[in-house]
Amino acid sequence: MNEYNKNDIKHILDRYYEGKSSAADDAILRSYFAEDEVDEEFADDKLFFEALADTNDLIEVPSGLEQRLSDAVDSWNDSENRIADSRRRFRLVKFIPTFGIAASIAILFAIGSFVINNNGQNREPADTFTDPMEAYAETQRVLALFAGTMEKGNEGLEIANQGREKALAMAMEQLNKI
Repeated sequence: MNEYNKNDIKHILDRYYEGKSSAADDAILRSYFAEDEVDEEFADDKLFFEALADTNDLIEVPSGLEQRLSDAVDSWNDSENRIADSRRRFRLVKFIPTFGIAASIAILFAIGSFVINNNGQNREPADTFTDPMEAYAETQRVLALFAGTMEKGNEGLEIANQGREKALAMAMEQLNKI
């Protein structure tokens, strides 16, 4: 019988199954389970170690396996990097139509303001209206014009958002196929 008692074997087995055993611990377990008589509590462990002992002689590692595994891991890493790069580019691309529409609205608003203020003439700007009712009416007119322009801009943004959502759905569908 081996010089190790039941508690020693339990502790070594715990370390073995946790992956924390040393080479010396593994040798102790192999020699313990190689014996004919093992404590009944360790019957399943004995079967496990006997199976391991039988397969150690049968397993032959193919030559070049390490290199093939390394190449496979590298290719997986490269494909993940390509996917991450395409996602970054896609995030930037999806905002381009929105920025273009916003810039167009800003330009139209500036041109409209210039035309309204000048009425095609180069006049000197007046300080204020002399009649408060006239100033109030003009303010309402300008605000109504501004509100109409903003409404047209919002309609354009809605159309652009619908187009962006369709493009996003198509792109995601293509990415899912990959």
